[in-house]
Amino acid sequence: MRVSSCRWVPLLALCAQGAWAQQTIINVPSLDQTPRGKNFALHESQLRHWGGRSYWYTTNFYTRGITDRLELAATVYNLGAPASRYTAGSVGYKTAIPMGWRRVASLRPQAGFGQMLHWSVRGRGADVWSYAQGAVTLPRLGTRLMAGVSHGTPQVFGKRSAHFIGSYEQPLGKHIALLGEWWAGRHEFGDFVPGFNVHAGSWVLVGGYKFSNKPGTATDGIILEVGRKW
Repeated sequence: MRVSSCRWVPLLALCAQGAWAQQTIINVPSLDQTPRGKNFALHESQLRHWGGRSYWYTTNFYTRGITDRLELAATVYNLGAPASRYTAGSVGYKTAIPMGWRRVASLRPQAGFGQMLHWSVRGRGADVWSYAQGAVTLPRLGTRLMAGVSHGTPQVFGKRSAHFIGSYEQPLGKHIALLGEWWAGRHEFGDFVPGFNVHAGSWVLVGGYKFSNKPGTATDGIILEVGRKW
């Protein structure tokens, strides 16, 4: 998605450990899961102005917790104006597992992976996006750090690409957190996005600004998200 569109990663959802949290950091998948029997829906808009022209693209998705460690998702990428080359539908799953390593138990290590089948509505075919990741949470500070790998497909990433993904989450109390994520590489998702989220009951609000790995290509922009659980 980026080049005259935006990027989004499917699967936003909620957190285990008794609290609802966002299932992606901003676009990078999180290791939070939609609890069994729960639902989450989210709308994301990306806005930018370049060369005298305004761009608006959205992603919309839904997740359902099958177990506390497995969720299913359906997503539509890159609807908006002007029309994107990377508009696609997607279905898939994500799982995350706490790692029971006693020596580093204070870091609450986690591992997870997921896949999404993307099919293009612009004649770019269908393919599977796969990713795997691990995360730790720093004691006292509560900072969660994630690193992983992703293999993107042409339907949404613009080309086939294997690349690093990383993120941080820093809580500022019970309802607000600072966020940041990075997709390595020069594909449609390649960028650094700092931002924040705010939780208010069953709602989550997210804001961020995208700095593309391809400067000067009109892909920087504001990201706004609103989601609800039930």
